[in-house]
Amino acid sequence: NTGGDIFERGGPYLVRGAQDLLPTSALLDKYSPALFCTIRNYHDAGPKLAGALGGNGYSLQTHSLVIGVGNPYVYPDNLPRVNAKGGPEGRPGCWQPVTKDLWPMPYLVMDTGASIAPYNHLELGQPLVAEYVWGRQVGENTINP
Repeated sequence: NTGGDIFERGGPYLVRGAQDLLPTSALLDKYSPALFCTIRNYHDAGPKLAGALGGNGYSLQTHSLVIGVGNPYVYPDNLPRVNAKGGPEGRPGCWQPVTKDLWPMPYLVMDTGASIAPYNHLELGQPLVAEYVWGRQVGENTINP
């Protein structure tokens, strides 16, 4: 009966460990359909992603250009809203492989707070060097000025 003493001393720690895993297991249970879809579809997306990123294991293929950037992050105006749930058309499940025969294309029901209004003006990247010295001189930082 040498193992009984080990289980008697370790019993409370086993119970505590199981209690500590409850939030993690609840999160995995909530997102299990999405995790299943990710793992199931990786065999198609993996090689395409590797090819887009260079494909040789040590370099990255990019196309870049230099233009003005968006406004800086402003707290709390720019806090993200993440209310996207479910799969295609708000139902749980996986997306079908997207082909030309998939009509009508399923949509994802989401409320992320992103505006559909076009960001239709070009400006210099913010903040300017002068703003580091004297502070913002004109207007205030907003989401979409």
